[in-house]
Amino acid sequence: MKRFDPDKMRLRFQHVQLDNGRRYTSCVIMEDGEPIAVGYAICSKKESFNKERGRTISQGRAIKSLETGKEIATRAGGTTYFSGKIKEEQHEDNL
Repeated sequence: MKRFDPDKMRLRFQHVQLDNGRRYTSCVIMEDGEPIAVGYAICSKKESFNKERGRTISQGRAIKSLETGKEIATRAGGTTYFSGKIKEEQHEDNL
């Protein structure tokens, strides 16, 4: 499995508010300009959105996914969300 190398890999964060009011933060790990792993932090409607906390959580999940090579399932508000290796059909704009 790969290890996160901050000298060779870049992190890209995106903070999004959905039409239903829910917010999430995504962290994409990039290597040589290509996305190689992603992690998400999703707020429930009851939580206060905090960009710093979202970056910390999504970054940890992206790094864990990169290093283990496994998708990580997280329960939030009864829905299962995944972070993991980016498949070819996924595109950064769709995160």
